[in-house]
Amino acid sequence: FPTIRISRPGCPAELPRCGTSLGHSIGCIFFHVPLTPSKGDAAVFCESHPGKEDWHPLQTKSVGLGYMYDGARCLQFALDNTSSQSRVSLDFCLQLYREEPLPFHHSNGNNVHECHDLCTPEMIEDRFSAAGPGYYEEAVIDLGRACRPGMDVVMKKSTTMATPDYRFGPPFA
Repeated sequence: FPTIRISRPGCPAELPRCGTSLGHSIGCIFFHVPLTPSKGDAAVFCESHPGKEDWHPLQTKSVGLGYMYDGARCLQFALDNTSSQSRVSLDFCLQLYREEPLPFHHSNGNNVHECHDLCTPEMIEDRFSAAGPGYYEEAVIDLGRACRPGMDVVMKKSTTMATPDYRFGPPFA
């Protein structure tokens, strides 16, 4: 489930945080989609790479255009909103993993090793998934079908919708 974040004029700052400090897996990719123009101290700030501390605002004039960033490891925060504008955004994260490693051959052609270009399922285990099923929805991306017209490339694994629980926060907590 995505989070709707609202920062009204006069809202206090949000302390710096990263996804792993909140219990998310290092395999999470974060998305921030402003639904209102965000600029200046009404924007969310983050660093470009973990530990770089080169804070920059995630600004947009056009609503619906967003940012994808390494929120699992990069710090993000918000300043006191001293502007006259409210910021409303949609924030969510995705975890990408490969169920089965791909074999690959070295240049000499003799050695076969496993290729882990994405996280393994064990690597993305976090406090939300460890508490039981239902927090994350799983989908299958079949890259082999991508070039065939009319074929589903992304399919949801489960046929039922997840029931929100305490892990989603208010009003489900």
